[in-house]
Amino acid sequence: MIERLIWDQEVAGLNPVSSTKLPHHLKKCLLICISLDIYADMQKQQIKSPHPYFGSKRRIVSDIWARLGDVENYIEPFAGSLSVLLGCPIISKIETANDYDCFIPNFWRAVQADANEVAKYADYPVLEADLHARHRWLISPAADEFRKQMSLNPNYYDAKIAGWWVWGMNASIGITFCKQRGLECKPFLSMIGQGITTPGVDVLSWFKILQERTKKVRVCCGSWERVCTPPCTYKNKSLSKNGMVGVFLDPPYLVENREDKLYRIETNIFNDVCVWAMENASHPKMRIAVCGYDGDYPFPSNWERFYWRTTGGFSSLAKDKERGKENSKKETIWFSPNCIIGKV
Repeated sequence: MIERLIWDQEVAGLNPVSSTKLPHHLKKCLLICISLDIYADMQKQQIKSPHPYFGSKRRIVSDIWARLGDVENYIEPFAGSLSVLLGCPIISKIETANDYDCFIPNFWRAVQADANEVAKYADYPVLEADLHARHRWLISPAADEFRKQMSLNPNYYDAKIAGWWVWGMNASIGITFCKQRGLECKPFLSMIGQGITTPGVDVLSWFKILQERTKKVRVCCGSWERVCTPPCTYKNKSLSKNGMVGVFLDPPYLVENREDKLYRIETNIFNDVCVWAMENASHPKMRIAVCGYDGDYPFPSNWERFYWRTTGGFSSLAKDKERGKENSKKETIWFSPNCIIGKV
């Protein structure tokens, strides 16, 4: 508890560690150890995302937040499973999530508005006929009006589609649900269940927890740049004088270095994201993290490189299985110089 108070006060600028009679490098090491310990402890209590997602960073959430620290304004332009936001030990004053795939924002909008209704459609047995029928309907012209409304109306959501989608993401094999290549794929059968399809899981209670946690999160549906402008980041009018901004960028990796058709909507924007990160990293309020494969972009040496390894679970589904296994060893997150550990 004392260590936690020391860390919180240091982040707040009170600097109790700095006032002790320790050499500068030992003070920094102490702060790093405290931060890693606190965030690792809090990771055990983090809220889990209700669906799997390719490239999820859930396993290393404590490492990410140990570097981003206590930010007042947090932005996740590529939400995916939203695992990083859900794993935040200190809820930010301002939180914004975004994803171009309309099914993802729709799920979070719907859970915020009516968790009971979403749970009604999500808490469902794994039936292969239903999996194929719902898959076909969701990617057919019949769902065009839904997709149109998601892009036009910021308050629109469809709880039934949200429930079907999150159920399908768990019921399908290799997160192929709502992708063209996933048509006719068999259900996920290699374990007793996955996520909300696991027997005994209280789906409604899970969604109620998600509803409470995300009730103040702004959920956008569109291109990533829209939530990364100065008014959304360091010029946000609700940001205090000393408030920090954390931007976690987990875009689709370079297409030439990974399996294609991993995402329902494929884009090749990795370099654009890296350029934006480089251009904004020098601002004193900005702490930026960029995910990719080692060697994908030449970040300068003052950016910390955090290497980690995935379990490789989805690499077995890749057309090029060897490349998939190799890529699982190349996962990297680059942290800008203003990030906490990267400053040491």
